Amino acid sequence: MKITKAALVVAALLAGTTVSFAQTKPLIAFAMPSVQGGFWVSMYYGVTEEAKALGFDAVVLDSGGFDKVAKQVEQIENLAQRKPKVMLVGATNAAGIRSTVERVIASGIPVVGLGSIPEPMDKLASIVLADHYALGQLQAECLAGALGGKGDVGVMAGPPGVDWAADRARGFRESIAKIAPGMKVVVEKTTVPGRTEGLKLMEDWLQGFPKIAGVYTVDDDMGAGVIDALVQAQLEGKIKVSSSNLSPIGDSYLRKGYLQCESIQQIVLQGREAVRQAAKIMKGETPTKLIKTPAILVTAENVDKLDYSEIKAPRDFRPR
Repeated sequence: MKITKAALVVAALLAGTTVSFAQTKPLIAFAMPSVQGGFWVSMYYGVTEEAKALGFDAVVLDSGGFDKVAKQVEQIENLAQRKPKVMLVGATNAAGIRSTVERVIASGIPVVGLGSIPEPMDKLASIVLADHYALGQLQAECLAGALGGKGDVGVMAGPPGVDWAADRARGFRESIAKIAPGMKVVVEKTTVPGRTEGLKLMEDWLQGFPKIAGVYTVDDDMGAGVIDALVQAQLEGKIKVSSSNLSPIGDSYLRKGYLQCESIQQIVLQGREAVRQAAKIMKGETPTKLIKTPAILVTAENVDKLDYSEIKAPRDFRPR
């Protein structure tokens, strides 16, 4: 006679006891800020594909945006209740989720930060991210070349309270000051990335800064909005724009000549590396404390020549 798990549960309930079943695979939890942009879709892909390759189960929750800090706090707490072997966290706001991450670590669950690194960084088992300063530096070199080292530029610096955005914008500003002293940052704005936000901000800048010649954007969500505003004003290609991440819309605008360049990171590789560090932790080995993946510059000239397998998810991939 075959006894099913359901029958055992019913019998246990009738007897007033509880029953549990051992998980067949080690569990990794991943709390991420969003699954809407190309960046986090690629991160999701890298994490889940590497977990599958190494024989782990992975549970992934996204909070719905960088402004959903309270939602991510709730999700991290819920994931911790599942007792994963390791938790991966990409932060909505590094400081905003600090106390929650501290409680998870104190409970005995190691935390690996990836992409958007949570605080407290010194207590994380491992940190995996791109060289964000270099990403901003590459955009500076690109715009300086496109503008001949002269002109007013604006900086759409991305979400406040996250190190990756701050490091990227700092890399741009400091590099412009060194390589193109004839260029001047006349306006800078931190804001939650989004296509609508980029469009509205660019419309305001066209009115407030009529001599603006170039725009740095932190990612393709902002960059696409900027291009939309420029197309409406019939200024596409005239005001030079740089961006990052090479999402499908970014790829399209790059090929059309609306974007001068994209500085990109190896996002899939970051997801894979985070899981590899989790595997080390499970084996009792010491994980690598800090991993930075190199930045890459993409232009219309080399966009078809790069190997994207460690950069972004396949076009037909959709998070489950």
